[in-house]
Amino acid sequence: MRWLFFILISLSAVIFQNTVCQLLWFRTPVGWVGPDVLAAVAVFFALFSRTATDAAINGWVLGFLLDLTITQPAPPMGLLPLIYAGASIGIFHIRGAFFKERVLTQMVMSFLFCLIVYGLWMSWDLAIGRTGSLFDDAVQLLGFSIYTATITPLVCKILVRFESRLFPVRSLFKKR
Repeated sequence: MRWLFFILISLSAVIFQNTVCQLLWFRTPVGWVGPDVLAAVAVFFALFSRTATDAAINGWVLGFLLDLTITQPAPPMGLLPLIYAGASIGIFHIRGAFFKERVLTQMVMSFLFCLIVYGLWMSWDLAIGRTGSLFDDAVQLLGFSIYTATITPLVCKILVRFESRLFPVRSLFKKR
């Protein structure tokens, strides 16, 4: 894994999420719903990483960057990166049962990723009594997950162009 290129992509995704993607959010009767580009990027890296360690580190870094950009009352610092890392490892381990280049696979994995990550985050809010209605939060989580799942194939299509730069090909012949 070429980490410098990964950091550049991650920072670009954070900037894109906090500028352009803000225009894609819309208000519903249960709250705001919009896409999460960082979740889509995390799914891409979980699907295409060479090792589970790389997938976990990628997920943790993306979760940490998202944690730094949250302005509303949020769970303690560090919870979101841990959940992102765990969900990334989970997707890495089940990706063998699917064709990772398929659009439907990317959408399903992104949907599951968002349900797991933000479902656990919502559970934290419920546990400390910081949330409103459970039904409204669940509907908002479902809308958020579906919206992110619809943009994930586009994000993956863009990032797959950089696959050779991100994941160098290992040589079959070792230099001695």
